[in-house]
Amino acid sequence: MTAPNLLGAFDTLVRRDDIKVSAIRVPTLIIHGDADAAIPLAKAEAMQASIPNAELVVVEGGHSINMTNPAPVNAAIEAFLARHRLVS
Repeated sequence: MTAPNLLGAFDTLVRRDDIKVSAIRVPTLIIHGDADAAIPLAKAEAMQASIPNAELVVVEGGHSINMTNPAPVNAAIEAFLARHRLVS
């Protein structure tokens, strides 16, 4: 992917309308990097506010926190799954 294409993709994510997320009715975990330069934290907070009972975990790191800071991401996922009895 070229730099202009990548920038265009990020722009689309930032401007995306999250109205449809309010229809989600299952346990939802949103994990967001506190230093994400591609998608502002406010977008994750708005998504959380739009989804009933959604949980937001903010992890130290940028846009690809699952790769750059996996330990707290994995811990958040494991805790979420355990709380919702989705793992044994």
